[in-house]
Amino acid sequence: MGDRVSLRRQTIAGALWSYVDTGFSTLVNFIFLVWLARLLDSTEFGLVAYAGVFIFVGTILVDAGLGAAIVQRRDLRDSHVDTAY
Repeated sequence: MGDRVSLRRQTIAGALWSYVDTGFSTLVNFIFLVWLARLLDSTEFGLVAYAGVFIFVGTILVDAGLGAAIVQRRDLRDSHVDTAY
């Protein structure tokens, strides 16, 4: 019974820390975006936003499980690693 309580407590604590991490990252990104908007003119800010789209898509691809697929692959070649990188 004690293990269940401990596991439940650890799960709740882990979820809370995950929410804090996500919230803090979002806040820092928002502050940085506002700072860039005030620092750059509209053309430069648009270029930064355009680059941000590519970074966002790259992040989605990384989070899509390419790393896990490489770890689980039996016959790993350099081309697989290069593709994931």
